[in-house]
Amino acid sequence: MLMNSYKKQIFINAPIEKVFDFHMDTNNLLRITPRDINFKIISMNDISGVGYKVVLEIRKFYFIRSILEVEITDCIKNELMHDIQRKGIFKYWFQKRFFKVENEGTILTDIVEYIPPFGKLGEFLNWLIINRIIKKMFHFRQLKTKEILEN
Repeated sequence: MLMNSYKKQIFINAPIEKVFDFHMDTNNLLRITPRDINFKIISMNDISGVGYKVVLEIRKFYFIRSILEVEITDCIKNELMHDIQRKGIFKYWFQKRFFKVENEGTILTDIVEYIPPFGKLGEFLNWLIINRIIKKMFHFRQLKTKEILEN
């Protein structure tokens, strides 16, 4: 299987603490996810930081439904947050978020590494559409986060 990755960075004119805390609150996913990806939070545990788990139901194109369980595997306040898909449609999904102070604001870097589902068909679908959906989603998420935190 071919490992894919995508990296996106943005400057947010807000304190690093505010940007980090925004991303620690799972409820903010509802605010920064593109409208064509419909999802709801099924459950979250009470742990904050490493070991925190959330289960989401995600619908794309109104007919593709997936249950996604994600767990934070590494978390250093105001510095980084990593989470991995424990259950879900992707064969592998690992997301890293890095936070860095710059010019009295914050540089947010998202890196995702993934292996699409469905073997060779998934590799073709990634080339055809999946990689574009991921790029569009992270572009939207970062712009929406910037808009929310700067206003």
